[in-house]
This record gives sequence, C-alpha cells and structure tokens, in this order.
Amino acid sequence: MDGTFSTLANPIHLEGCEVDYPDNNTNNALPYLRGLAVDEHGNVFAAGTACHSVVKITPEGKVEIVLKAERPWSPTGVAVHGRDVYVLEYTHATEARVKGWLPRVRKLERDGRVTTLVTVTGE
Repeated sequence: MDGTFSTLANPIHLEGCEVDYPDNNTNNALPYLRGLAVDEHGNVFAAGTACHSVVKITPEGKVEIVLKAERPWSPTGVAVHGRDVYVLEYTHATEARVKGWLPRVRKLERDGRVTTLVTVTGE
C-alpha cells in the first residue's frame, strides 16, 4: 500500500437489509458502515451495523454481504488476519446503551464457515 486512497463504491446499497437505524435516527446513511479492514488483495471488509451485516468491497467496486448476524446482534468492527475476518458484534448496537451492549467475537473463514470465539454475558 502506498498511502493513496480511492472510493471503491458509493453509494452502497445492500439487498435484503433489515434496517435498524442507529439511535432510531432515520437520517443516518445506510447501511451505517463502520470498522473497516483491508486484506492483502485490496478487498475492504466493513461492518454494516444498521443492516446486521459484514460487507466485502472488492477493488473493482463489487459489494457483497459475507456475514449476516441474527438479531439482537449487529457487527460494529472487523479485523483481517491472514485469510480470516474477525467480527466484533454487540447486542442492540443501534440502540441506546441502557439496553445493554453485550459483545461477542466471531471468525469468518474464507470458505464461509463462521465460528463464535467468545461471548460476554451480563451475568
């Protein structure tokens, strides 16, 4: 990487997005991307918090959902290590903290397998 940046895809629209607007603010741009990481091939992975998804954006601008979380979980951050994507998810991530944000970390392997590595409970 040489320090330059490019817009790969804009706007990003995810088919089948079951929207939960952050803080019920319908002015937020969907899919409310945050927590991005780039692999050695230039693919960008990002947490689409409002759509309960992790997206992959190729250097050519192709956008695809690579992980879908079930409610109440929603991805908030991603990290890439080797060929795997690690996803930080919280319960009720689009709502006020009073709902209780409990985290978990899942690993998405390149073959599509998903493993929950750790879940923090409120007990």
